[in-house]
Amino acid sequence: MGQFGKNFQHDAQIRYLEFLANINVPEHEKVERSEKHIEEQYKCIRLFNQSLQQKKINKKGIPIHKISDLHVGYFHKFLLEDMEYANKTYNNKIGSLKGFMKWAIDNYELTIKNPFEKVKQRSTRTNKTTITRNEFLALIDPNNMNADNGKIAVGKEKRKRNLYRDYLSDGIELCLHTGGRREEVVELQWNMIKKINGEIAYIEFNNLKVERILGEGFNDNVQTNIIPITKDLKNLLIRLGYNEHKNTNRYIICPDRKNQSTHTIMDNLSKGFTHFYKLLNTGRELQMKCLRKTYLTYLKLTLKGDMKKLDSHSTDAVLEKHYIDETIVSKAVAEMTIFGNEN
Repeated sequence: MGQFGKNFQHDAQIRYLEFLANINVPEHEKVERSEKHIEEQYKCIRLFNQSLQQKKINKKGIPIHKISDLHVGYFHKFLLEDMEYANKTYNNKIGSLKGFMKWAIDNYELTIKNPFEKVKQRSTRTNKTTITRNEFLALIDPNNMNADNGKIAVGKEKRKRNLYRDYLSDGIELCLHTGGRREEVVELQWNMIKKINGEIAYIEFNNLKVERILGEGFNDNVQTNIIPITKDLKNLLIRLGYNEHKNTNRYIICPDRKNQSTHTIMDNLSKGFTHFYKLLNTGRELQMKCLRKTYLTYLKLTLKGDMKKLDSHSTDAVLEKHYIDETIVSKAVAEMTIFGNEN
């Protein structure tokens, strides 16, 4: 076996997934990763194995150092022709396998090059589609978003499922008026709402994504994020119970988390949005991320040149708090209304 020993690909995949989950990893090397991220890596590895099995290759019998351009080519064709993935999804799947092979090469001290490094990124187009006022109101209208309309059949067995949740409308509306990503919105608590001169002015919360990347012990100085409270958002927060629950650690959306994880609620919001929007038959296909794009579009229009004081990420418009400019926050509260005078 020489320097490679019995390092078969399947065994390496198992070790890699354990590594991602911090199993048998030295304390100083542990990195916090979300369950969703680990599940996605598992899915990508499983897809790679399927592409090998399709070519009669035993996933358990091939040594890790024998993975070559030929196998990458099988995976490439499988993703595009069998799975029919769009370019962005293709790039993500290839990236996951590239990461696995890099880990394997380092972990087993292999003297080979990563065969996934040769794969070119496929071109992608940024979707800047926003939702209109009429579409949004029709989406959350109880005549559209209700338990009867939420019924679907899933899989070949046609298992019955209902995508309606009693917090769905409020969660979607909170996403629109904060511009937050799903996890950020689902994790919002009432005590994150801050005041300026006695008036609620902004929501402050931890940058979970950056904190996870840096890891415990290295993320103490990560800047928190802020969301300025606009007139629309203020009215929504009051309707959802701000006066009753202010300064508490109660979640704003779905406060009863006994049987639901953050990931489950996030998933319910996304699938619920997609399902109930399709019922409108607008001729467009919108996903929940359009709410963030809509928010940022109106924020940019409202703040104009001042938006850079709230925007610390020029390419993705991530609103991070490097400092709080009271003038800018107050201006956002006084002037911004999602949809404006749109009919």
